[in-house]
Amino acid sequence: MIEIRYTIKLLSPLRIGTGIGKAAYLDNTIVRDNFGQPIIPGSSLKGKVRATATRLAEPLGFRVHSQSEKPNGCLSDGMTICDICRIFGAAQVPGNLYFENAVVSADIQKVIFQLDRERRDHQLTPRAALSFGQNIRTNVAIDRRTHTSLADHLFSTESVGSPVIFNGSIRSEKSMPVSLRDAALLVSALQFIDHLGGGRGRGLGRCEIRVDDLLMDGASKLDQLAVLLESGEVK
Repeated sequence: MIEIRYTIKLLSPLRIGTGIGKAAYLDNTIVRDNFGQPIIPGSSLKGKVRATATRLAEPLGFRVHSQSEKPNGCLSDGMTICDICRIFGAAQVPGNLYFENAVVSADIQKVIFQLDRERRDHQLTPRAALSFGQNIRTNVAIDRRTHTSLADHLFSTESVGSPVIFNGSIRSEKSMPVSLRDAALLVSALQFIDHLGGGRGRGLGRCEIRVDDLLMDGASKLDQLAVLLESGEVK
C-alpha cells in the first residue's frame, strides 16, 4: 500500500463551485464539508493529476493508449491495459488509487472550531467556518458577438481567498499495488500542477503543491523517490 501526503498552498482565490445558489444573493457556492469548511474534492484533484500524468507519461517511459486510435477505451481492442488506465482506472477496469478530499490545514481548523465553539457557548449560530476565507465576486455576463455586457445577467460567485493551506492524501490498497515507479509519476504530476478549479482566465485557482511524504507499507520512501527522480531512472 502507498500513501502520498501533500500540501496545497493557494496563490489566488480558488473556486470549485457546486452550481447551487444561496438566498438569492449568491449564484454559485463553493464545495464545503459537513462542518461548513471549504474543501478540494478528491475527484477534482484526480482529474487534474490524471491529465497531467498523461502528458508526462511517455517522456518518463510509461505506456499510454492513443485517444484517437482507441476512443472507446484502453481495452477496446482486447490488448494489454496502458499504465495510465492501470493506475487511474477506466471504464473496463477499476483504478488503483483513492483521492481523499483535501481539507484546510489542522492549525486553521483548530481556530475555526474554537471560534464556533465560543459562539455556541453564547447561544449564537456558528459562522466561522462559513465566513473563513470567503471571497464573493460579482460578475456580468458578456455577449461574445458584440463584446458588451448582457442585460439582466448580473451574477455572483463564491471562492476561497488566498493564502490558504489545504492538506490531503492519495492512497492505494494492498489488493491494488502501486510501485515506486508509479509513485514517481504521481509525484511528478502533482508538482507540475499550478492551477485548480475554474476561472483561470480571471486569475483564480493559482496554487503550489508540495509532496510532504511518500509511505509504502508504513515506511517513508520520499528520499528514495528523490534519488530515483534525480537519477532519471524512472524509465
